[in-house]
Amino acid sequence: MDCQKIQDYFSAYLDGELSESQRDSVSSHLAVCSQCRREYEAWCRLWEALAAEQVRAPADLADRVLTRLPSRCRSWWPSLALAASLVVGIFLGSQLGMSLHEVANPQGLNGSQVAWEEELEAIPSQSLGAMLASYDPDNGNSL
Repeated sequence: MDCQKIQDYFSAYLDGELSESQRDSVSSHLAVCSQCRREYEAWCRLWEALAAEQVRAPADLADRVLTRLPSRCRSWWPSLALAASLVVGIFLGSQLGMSLHEVANPQGLNGSQVAWEEELEAIPSQSLGAMLASYDPDNGNSL
């Protein structure tokens, strides 16, 4: 193994988290590489310093943390009321939309069919042939 890989294993080596083959690789490399051995000794000093530093948590730490947490027994009524309001709103909106559609289009005809029927009813029956004969799409005439 190269030095960088061995040095990446130092933390796990000190914590006893390596497999037996990985521990053997690190140990054998430390036996022959003075640079990695010096680096490992620095890690050992750091581990000892961290272990010697005892930090005590304040006595009321747990109480302060628990008071800042939201209550686990939140009421589900507001969520239920919101969901019910949405369902009612969607239902009423769809009913209103269908009612408006029926008022605007009583026989179920679409808008273009209604417009054509109204246009044809406004034309006297004898003049339909004359109107079709005068139709010229190139000049922008429309029916």
